[in-house]
Amino acid sequence: MSDNVKDMMSEIGSHFKNTTLEVTKSMADLQKNQSRTDEKLQYLMETVKNGTSGEVRERSETVLKYRKAFMDYIRKGRSGEIELAAIQNDYRSEWADRLAAKGNHYEAKALSHTDSEGGYTVPEDMASSIVRRLQDFSPVRRAATVSTTSKDALQMLVRDADIGIAGLAEGAAVSETTAPTFGKNDIPVHKKGVYIFASEEILEDSGFDLEAEIAREAADKFARAEGANFVSGTGTGQAKGFLTYTAGTSFGEIEQVNSGAAAALTKQGLVDVLFSLGRETYLRNASWMMNASTWGNIVNLESTGGEPLPESWVNLSKMELLGRPVIVADDMPIVAANALSVAVGDFAEGYRIVDHISGIRMTRDEITAPGTAKFYFRKRTGGEVVNSDAIKIQKISA
Repeated sequence: MSDNVKDMMSEIGSHFKNTTLEVTKSMADLQKNQSRTDEKLQYLMETVKNGTSGEVRERSETVLKYRKAFMDYIRKGRSGEIELAAIQNDYRSEWADRLAAKGNHYEAKALSHTDSEGGYTVPEDMASSIVRRLQDFSPVRRAATVSTTSKDALQMLVRDADIGIAGLAEGAAVSETTAPTFGKNDIPVHKKGVYIFASEEILEDSGFDLEAEIAREAADKFARAEGANFVSGTGTGQAKGFLTYTAGTSFGEIEQVNSGAAAALTKQGLVDVLFSLGRETYLRNASWMMNASTWGNIVNLESTGGEPLPESWVNLSKMELLGRPVIVADDMPIVAANALSVAVGDFAEGYRIVDHISGIRMTRDEITAPGTAKFYFRKRTGGEVVNSDAIKIQKISA
């Protein structure tokens, strides 16, 4: 065999060998990709299976494991506590990393902190469900501005006096005008706790969505307590309600406008309190706040000729009074002599709610009531008026 033929045969053999290696590598890559596809499909199926209300949520393996361990803890109690504790640090770290990646460094730091009081952070789905229900159940929370803090209080700068302005004559010397002044306002967060009771049999034999039921109960109890505090709280160990501020027109006081009739509302009184807001921005963003009984009294008010109030006054389909929306808040007082039955204003500007970013925590108690598991939920919230000019009160005349 000639050298040329040998070289040709060697080249063909080498080419065949390389082609075989490439095909083998391609098959391996194909199998690897198929395996990854199967894993992603399995993850997606698990995500859908563990979704809330049909929603598909992005969950990592750590989050799914924590969710399962948490529900086992709810059902089994102490026998499930070891598994929950084992995954908790990984769960916290992962959410801290997610927050840090988004630039929320303070939140990440707080989530990484170990709670000295014990208890467990509820899974993100349950916490989100509770927050959504709080938003639905608490009318003040819907109207006000809500902030978060990683400390015991939210520190705010408040402008006590505006900058001055002076008219200048042609050629006159320019004199210094009054500078604005600022004060500091700290809104502390206060701890609230609710107990939810369940028999061990219900937990063991539950045939319904136990997590959703517990979230609903916790949200309902938190919302009732918060709603009352935001309206009439003392500020000691709880939020300071907007009805508890001193009556007046100075900064830090809330003006109270008399209704004009003994133990009753009047059309003129409602007009007076609405337009006492003064600033156009407050009027434009204003909402009324009252309980259902008071709203019914207003609907039944009659015009001068004894006819029902026109739609320009009361629009039931839109829930509006004098063109501004009506927020029904059960904790507002009923109409009676000297009662503060109606509030109106730009609540987003005037009232600030502060939630601690630690969120909602839960501890299970099986000791104090044998045969019954008590779930103790904790949440830290505060609230205060931050701009007293933006809220006005209708006081029912004596």
